[in-house]
Amino acid sequence: MYSKANWQNLKQALDNLSVKGVRMYEDGADVHQLWSLFHSELSKEINRFIPHKLCRRTAALPSLNKHRGQLLRRKANLYKMAKSNGNWDAYRQIQRHCKKMMRHVEWDHINNIILEGLQSNNTKPFWRYVKANDTITSELLH
Repeated sequence: MYSKANWQNLKQALDNLSVKGVRMYEDGADVHQLWSLFHSELSKEINRFIPHKLCRRTAALPSLNKHRGQLLRRKANLYKMAKSNGNWDAYRQIQRHCKKMMRHVEWDHINNIILEGLQSNNTKPFWRYVKANDTITSELLH
């Protein structure tokens, strides 16, 4: 996160490192010792003055396979092109196709959940789905 780094303190620490390196060189240190000092001190100071965090990759949807992912990337690319050139026909066509595909995938998933529960004589997967989609059921009941 370079935007939140403390650059002044890092610069001061690196200035001190260069003075320390020159002193070691004058005392007869070889190249390997100088490199080791530079590498370890630089890493330590970077970790000290530049905050960092790990970014986790988002889990891919289990329903997305290679073909569907390519289709969604193509839709995103066509959107960028349509914004620049104003030709929305190709984008709208692939948008409709993607929407149909995602609806089909969602209904396949729902059917698999319900079918799996029926085959094992277990109603829990069905009710878990109903609870997760409570807004849909409340709209149906009213």
